[in-house]
Amino acid sequence: MHDVKNYRPISILPSLFKVFEKLIHKHLYSYFETNNLLYNHNSRFRKYHSTTSNILEVTHTLLVAKDSGCSSRVVFLDISKAFDKVFHSALLFKLRQLGVSGSVYNLLKSYLSGRSQFVRLGDFRSDHLHTNCGTPQGSVLGPLLFLVYVNDIGTNIKSSVSLFADDTILLCPSKNPRTLHTMLSNDLCQLEMWSDLWSVTFNAAKTEALTITNNPSLHPPLRFCNQALNETTSHKHQGLIFHRSLTWHLHISTLHHRAMSIVHALKKIKNFLPRYSLLVLYRAYVLPIVDYGDIIFDNCTTTNSNLLEGVQTAAAKIILGCLKTTSHEIILKDLGLTSLFIRRQLHILKAFRAILFGPCPSFLSTLAPKFFKNLSNYSSRFHTNVQLSSCETHSLHNSFFHKGTKLWNSLHTYLHNLSSRQFCFKVSDLFLTKKTNAWHLHGCNTNATAILCMLRLGHSKLNIDGRYN
Repeated sequence: MHDVKNYRPISILPSLFKVFEKLIHKHLYSYFETNNLLYNHNSRFRKYHSTTSNILEVTHTLLVAKDSGCSSRVVFLDISKAFDKVFHSALLFKLRQLGVSGSVYNLLKSYLSGRSQFVRLGDFRSDHLHTNCGTPQGSVLGPLLFLVYVNDIGTNIKSSVSLFADDTILLCPSKNPRTLHTMLSNDLCQLEMWSDLWSVTFNAAKTEALTITNNPSLHPPLRFCNQALNETTSHKHQGLIFHRSLTWHLHISTLHHRAMSIVHALKKIKNFLPRYSLLVLYRAYVLPIVDYGDIIFDNCTTTNSNLLEGVQTAAAKIILGCLKTTSHEIILKDLGLTSLFIRRQLHILKAFRAILFGPCPSFLSTLAPKFFKNLSNYSSRFHTNVQLSSCETHSLHNSFFHKGTKLWNSLHTYLHNLSSRQFCFKVSDLFLTKKTNAWHLHGCNTNATAILCMLRLGHSKLNIDGRYN
């Protein structure tokens, strides 16, 4: 708390100036995207990009490499104070390289120049200090200018480089451990040279390497910034925990612990709130936890899947106040909730459709399987189906693209030709449980609504010997 490094300056900007920034951002971003000038694998501050799209590409690459018998090494890099290390002169140079000139260039130059900062603590106020680096925190243009600054980070690097703002992943698969080590070492040297050239500092202490292989001892240690990289068995990136076995047991165990802590909190307040309020709290605070990244970890084991289902079942029993022995299918139907497994299938279908037809990042559309109509000159009623790729490993067989292909091909062909909005509505009707009007949850007497719930579900102390939840 008292460490100066924990504090960052913010820009105090007038509201009218932010409106002007939005106008500049709109046209500048459109220019970059239309001319394909931004680094394709940076998924931060970009339209139709997300953390999921970034991680989905990385996960698919690792699974395909494992399926083909290759080892993979992933280096997770951390840029220290990324937004504060953007030097204005270097940024203006890079804007010039991207074709920004004339009045727009002069406007951005004026926007960056002449900035100063001060520290205020209570009634004390320091002198103003001129700054020649850093994108204005809290501004509209700041994130886009940062994307421009790191736009050339993948130059002269042979490995795959994926970025989410300042979070950088270096990924390289190969069957030869020595080749893998040599390629990654050279790429890390290139990154070090790039960081020295543009005054970007990588935090070597927080940089970790993850090796996906059957024999880790064959892979020599990596060095970066004159330090040996920490070789780890798991790493948390953008909210998902990657394990060297490419399984999701550790991640789902963490999710379960986090979600159940909120469910236990609901249990403590269940007698002070209407049942419907508990349902609202569950949808707002628990569902987002178990839904985030679910299209990626859907290839988890049945045990892990059941562990997540247990979270929803426990929450549903608390919301209804029913007996512990009540069937979870009846409980979910009464609340209008769908099993988490079905929700994952729905999310996979929606994301898969977006990859097939857009909008989505171009690096994902290149991974999409081909339609049968593009593979044959003959027309058939299955021409909107996609080709199912072959695979050897169980993890790839149950992964996003393989499962998405099977789900897509199982749909009626008329659904394939619907617009994105209509498709989402139709498949949601097919997969999701109809929402209940929840009239029975609005009573103020929580004990009375619990007893009525038991009678309505046909599972009460009148016909079974049990205990209250």
